[in-house]
Parts: sequence; structure tokens; C-alpha cells
Amino acid sequence: MSRPAIIESPPAADQRGRTGGTVLVRHTDLLAFAAGVFSVRGVPPARAMQAARALCYGDLTGMDSHGLVNLTRLYLPLFDEGRVNPAATPQIVADRGAAVRLDADRGLGLWVARDAMVLATTRAAEFGVGVVAVRNATHLGCAGYHAL
Repeated sequence: MSRPAIIESPPAADQRGRTGGTVLVRHTDLLAFAAGVFSVRGVPPARAMQAARALCYGDLTGMDSHGLVNLTRLYLPLFDEGRVNPAATPQIVADRGAAVRLDADRGLGLWVARDAMVLATTRAAEFGVGVVAVRNATHLGCAGYHAL
């Protein structure tokens, strides 16, 4: 059973005089919604779901400033303004074994960061340490999510 994510609304009255409150949304529904929005913008489905998980992590952990609120405030404008490449293909541009520089091709940081972390752990398994520097990506959301 999926536990609901809690999204707090500001207590101020809206245009119709209604006051905000807590809205409960099942985590699976929240993920499906966010992934659907990214998919409609051209992000491949697996990456869209990865981005949705990273984004919704903020709401689940109480870091509302890094949660779904950023979908309309930050991420959708990146798509609208052409500052993100929904079909990005990150490339390793420098490889020193344990240390790698990755060019994200203007990829959505929400999924690029996870891929970079996987690469870092792969390199750490081989060399004892793994460091990946990412350039040319958008905001990555809650950094802690990518360490999970």
C-alpha cells in the first residue's frame, strides 16, 4: 500500500476566498503524475520516472522547497525556454579512472545526477574511490536522494 505524500498549501486565502490546507496524494499517484508531465515534454519514460522519483523525494522527506513545487516554478520553464534537452545523451569527456568528467548535454539534472552516482559507485568498486563531476545539466533536486 502506498503511503500518501503530504503537500502543504499556504494558509492565505485564494482568489475565491478559500483558505489552503493539507492535500494528501498517494505517492504512486504523485509519481505517475510527475513522470507523465516529463514524458509529455519528451523525456523518455524510464528517465521521466527517475526524475519524478527524485522530485517527489523532497515532498516525502519534508523538504518542500525541493519537491513537486519546483515542477512549475523551475523545471517546466526550462523546457519551455529550450534550456533542457529532453533526449540528452551524456558523454564522458575526461576519464582518469577513478575520476570522470561527464557532460550532461543539457540533461535534466533529476535523472543525470542518479546516473552520475551509479557511475561513481562503479568506479569506486574498481578503483577504491569514484568521483564524477557533471557539467551542462540542470538543477538536480534533493542531493540526498541520489545517494540512496
